[in-house]
Amino acid sequence: MQNLNRIFINLFSVQFDFLLQKRKVYLIKYRFEFKMKTKLKILCLLLIAIQLFTYTQCQSDDGLLKLILLQDYQNARCLDGTSPGFYFREGQGEGRNNFMIHLQGGAWCQGSNEEEIIDSCLQRSKTSLGSSSFWPQNMTNSANLDQSITKNPAFYNWNVIFVNYCDGFAYQGNSQRELNSTTTLYFRGKENMIALFNYLQKNMNITNANRIVLSGSSAGGIGATNWSQYLRSLMPQKVLVQLISDSGFFVDDGWFNPKMWQLQMDIAYNKQRKEIIPLNCQYLKDDTQLYKCIQPVYNYYQLEIPSLFLLSSYDTYVLAIQKQVKCLKTKNGFYSFYNCNDQQWKLIEELRTKTIQTLQQVFVDKKNISVWTVSCINHMFELDYPFYNSGLFTSPYPNGVTASESIVQFLREPFSQKQYIDMSAYPENEKCSYLVTSKSSQL
Repeated sequence: MQNLNRIFINLFSVQFDFLLQKRKVYLIKYRFEFKMKTKLKILCLLLIAIQLFTYTQCQSDDGLLKLILLQDYQNARCLDGTSPGFYFREGQGEGRNNFMIHLQGGAWCQGSNEEEIIDSCLQRSKTSLGSSSFWPQNMTNSANLDQSITKNPAFYNWNVIFVNYCDGFAYQGNSQRELNSTTTLYFRGKENMIALFNYLQKNMNITNANRIVLSGSSAGGIGATNWSQYLRSLMPQKVLVQLISDSGFFVDDGWFNPKMWQLQMDIAYNKQRKEIIPLNCQYLKDDTQLYKCIQPVYNYYQLEIPSLFLLSSYDTYVLAIQKQVKCLKTKNGFYSFYNCNDQQWKLIEELRTKTIQTLQQVFVDKKNISVWTVSCINHMFELDYPFYNSGLFTSPYPNGVTASESIVQFLREPFSQKQYIDMSAYPENEKCSYLVTSKSSQL
């Protein structure tokens, strides 16, 4: 019996030891799995934290726009042959599915004959207006590019695309000119725009956007106007396409040079005028009226999309460069007519009168076009804070709206025509003229 008990006890001890060892194994395994799971959780949380930090950094990166070059489009070129491109910032929140495409301004290749125009383009090709080799990787925001809802309520959370201007002919052209064995100029404004739209369709799904605003300043305003209906044709009907032209609607009070514009387009397209955008212009065979094909003041009747024209009745580019009014002086970035004589005042007031008359006619002719003009001296409003939303430049005087506020209204009610025309003569609009008109601030 004792032997049986001893055998039983031994068997129990062996089994207990076995169970104990097995438990230890399970316990060790559990502890190992627990530790691994804990470590994995910590690692996952760490990765999420890193992602959130990176995302936050991207969102708080001062609103910088990143450069994208259109390198895969061989026909798209700046004047010097480098790839054209644009700066981009992704939209957020409710603005993720809206796009604001802004075309940069910068005048154009000019001259009284073909040789001078070509030389002008050659000089531009050595600058940021003719070569992407001068463009930085990042672009800071300002005015209509800003991410602040207070500074830029219209587009603060939209997808923003700032298109660099480097073709020399206001986004027109599909040719090239070999100057010598080492230098070729590329006039590819048209190809650049086609490449841009193709890229946006392929890589940014722009055809599924809710709304697209094609905007531009000065030469960019001309380009935006001329390309707006083409963009409309690319988009499904569900996409709302709108146009904003900032200081790109130049009224004709005698300063247009038909010969220069004819030479420009024949150089840009190697005399293949049928390629000029917008297509099907009625003046293609008339050298003296060819300029009307690309000037919005003559082709605005083709616009069928909601459009807004922003401009000054005293446009400094027209006055100083085209009409050669030399009395304009500047102080702190603002202009003054203080030193102008009677003859110069006559030219100045002729421009204001013609601008207002033309815009009033546009307002009557096209119910889809809204207008905003201010009787203060300036050229371009969308890219600089004082002119965009400071409250100094408002129309009509005295209780008008800023350029920014007119855009907000235009976006809010795209099919409701608005007319903000400042009828006052300089310097009656004291908000934007008092800074430099007093004798104590003589320039």
